[in-house]
Formats: sequence, C-alpha cells, structure tokens
Amino acid sequence: MVAFAVKIFTLTYVNKKYVIYGACVCISSLGIYLSVFMSHIFAEAYLSQRTIVVFYGILSYWIIIALRLNMRKSDKVFCGILEALTVICIVFFICRTNSLSIDLLKSNASDRLIAEIIDEKINVYEQENGIKIENIAFVDDENKTYSYRGIFCAYNLNLRVWAIDFARGNAFYYYTGRDLTNVQCPQEIYDLVFKGREWNCYSDEQIYFDGNTVYIGIY
Repeated sequence: MVAFAVKIFTLTYVNKKYVIYGACVCISSLGIYLSVFMSHIFAEAYLSQRTIVVFYGILSYWIIIALRLNMRKSDKVFCGILEALTVICIVFFICRTNSLSIDLLKSNASDRLIAEIIDEKINVYEQENGIKIENIAFVDDENKTYSYRGIFCAYNLNLRVWAIDFARGNAFYYYTGRDLTNVQCPQEIYDLVFKGREWNCYSDEQIYFDGNTVYIGIY
C-alpha cells in the first residue's frame, strides 16, 4: 500500500507538473506524519491508535488527491463516488470519535465514583478508630477487568484506571487529594482477605483496613 500510494502520488505531481501544490502537500503530510511519533520518543514504544490511524490516513490522503487530479472531466460518476465515499468516511469517523469520547467520559466518571467511595470509607474508619491512613495497597482479584460494562475498550483506550498498575496511586490522589504511600499487600492479609476472590463489580468487601493501611481489591 505504501509503494502504491507513493507511486500514484509521484506520477501525478511529476506528470501534471503540480510542483508547488505537490510540495505543499508533501511538507504538510510529512509534518503531520512525523508528529505522531513524538509519543513514542518520549513515552511509549508500542504501536497505538494515534500512530496506526494517522499512518493509513496520510496514505489515503495522498491517493485521493492523486486520483482526483488524474481524473478527466468525463469521469464525473467516478469522481462523485470518490467524493461521496470521502464524505461518508469523514462522517463515520466523526460519529465514532464522538462515541469513543462519550465512553471515555463514562469510564472516567466510574473511576472517580469508586475513588470517592473509598475516600468516604477511609474518612469513616479514621473517625471511628482515631487512626490516620497513610498507606494504600491495591490487590488484583483472580481475573482483573480492564473496562466497565458497555464501554468499548481496545489497546489502552478507555481502560479502567484501577486496572493499570502504575496509574492507581496517582489516580486516587487526583480524585481524592489523599497522598498515600503505595505498599505491597502482605501474604497473610492476601490469604485472609483476597485469595481466590473474584468480583464482577465494586463491593464494600474489596476494602480492608489494617492499622494505618487500606487494602483495595481490584475486580
């Protein structure tokens, strides 16, 4: 596909002599394409949606422009089909992006709700026992759930923040303002409270207190 796109693009702009126009398209496309790799340089090494979508999007962009410039005036039907398909694709991606954004908002709201419930449980524990919670430990159940029901999830898109090991502590601090120290769950507490447990949704059973530490079961 890459070779096909480059071939059509090159032949179009060389044969038609759209030098300036072709140069502008090349420069803008190259800039957009290179920008998607910034996250790989600074944060992540694996392919993600933001890279894959733009990669094929730029190639499609080149092909559509090249085909459009190569069309004769008599190719009105084909031209109309091409333009109609382009509009359909744009509308589809707008709707899809909107749907995914709504799912993201729902997922974030659910994350916040769980954090607020845990925070309230900590407040009650501190008031009843006169002990300030300083540590927090997260313990996965037997089969951790990566997304909420009814939420589209793929790669790292719309993941539950509680399913991401390195993000849990920071998310709890962000939602509640509690700067707790992340600790490991001792084996004896794991065996007593969490071993063999399998939850499908939030439950108060997932919260366990011991001294100045709160243990959170992650379903």
